[in-house]
Parts: sequence; C-alpha cells; structure tokens
Amino acid sequence: MALVAVCSAASMWATGQWAAKRWGKRRPLLALHLVRIVSFLVLAFAGTGQLLTVAVVLFGLSSFPVIPLTTGLIADRFGGTAMGGILGSTWLIHQLFAALGVLMGGVLHDATGSYGISFLSGAAVLLVSTVLTWLIREQRVAAPQPAMQPS
Repeated sequence: MALVAVCSAASMWATGQWAAKRWGKRRPLLALHLVRIVSFLVLAFAGTGQLLTVAVVLFGLSSFPVIPLTTGLIADRFGGTAMGGILGSTWLIHQLFAALGVLMGGVLHDATGSYGISFLSGAAVLLVSTVLTWLIREQRVAAPQPAMQPS
C-alpha cells in the first residue's frame, strides 16, 4: 500500500500540474484507465514478486489520479454547483459495487483458489469505463452573464 501511495502521489501531481493542462482532462483519464487495465492483467497472471511489484506500481500510478480528473470533467461539464449531487450519487454507487466486487473476489477465490478471474473481471469493467470515457466530449459550462441594468 505504501508503494501504491507513493506512485499515486507522484501521478496525481503530474496529471494535475502538467498532463491536464497540456491535453485536457479526458485524454489523461483515458491513458490512466488503459494503464490500470494493464495493471489488472499483470495482477491476474503475476507469478513472481517482480511482476507483483510492476502491477502495484502501475496500479498506484493509474488509480487515484482519476479522481481529480473526473471531478474536473464534472465541474467543466455541469458546473460547480452540480458537483455535490453528482459526486455523492456517483461515489455511493461506486462504493456499493466496490463492496460487491470484494465479496465476489472472495467467493471466486474460494471457488477457484485464485484471484485471477477477479482481476480479469476488473480489467473488463475498466475497459467499459475506458470506452465510456472516450465518448465524453469535454466542454465548459458557460458562466452566467450578469443581467443588463436599465439605464
């Protein structure tokens, strides 16, 4: 977890300070989703400590930096006043399915003796997420114009 945190901190800084300014929010988000898919695929087949370390680094680099990019896309598209409702609903659904995923991972491990299917399933979900992210068109909400005062 410490390695995930260090890699995540570096990646969050790089995406926020450099990549998002240069390429917008959607492109770095797509790249992060693709790297996270690779991390899950490596985890599914990791048979050595070295491969596990590679997967952990890739996961750390690609997982948590999606949060500021996603929230930025929401603010750009729907405005800052919509953030609470959208994020509250989204994170509730995210956490419920995360809990279900952990439960199913344990059930699959008990049934197969491996987490491989769980990581492959996660990669499949991330692939769907990547396609949905690709469909997003970045746009900024127009700021409300002040009303004209009669002369």
